[in-house]
Amino acid sequence: MEDDPLTYDIIGAAIAVSKYWGNGLLENVYKKSLVIKLEKALFDVDVEFPIPGVFEDVQFDVTFKADIVVNKAVIIEAKPAKGTPPVFRSQLMTYMRLSNIPTGLLFNFHEYPFTKNGITRLSL
Repeated sequence: MEDDPLTYDIIGAAIAVSKYWGNGLLENVYKKSLVIKLEKALFDVDVEFPIPGVFEDVQFDVTFKADIVVNKAVIIEAKPAKGTPPVFRSQLMTYMRLSNIPTGLLFNFHEYPFTKNGITRLSL
């Protein structure tokens, strides 16, 4: 990960949030705290980033919303769940493919230890 400075810095921010709050809180606490941490580090941060579904140049009636997008280059999904069900990865991969953003980070703030079990990095 050190050869990708952006994801390295984002993961560092998520670890700081996890250390500060521990586990057991609701998603918005972690998400809003992570946004604050990333904005303080002067990243371009979009919250509830809209991602339209498009098939053969026709837009779906559904627009997906990624939790956080950093520098238009990394999608972050923050979850507070026991375990990381496959649907979380599918959700993130869907957002990545529809938006053409090649990197995604899934943070499950209820996993302990967070640094071992709570961080998943996906790429297209």
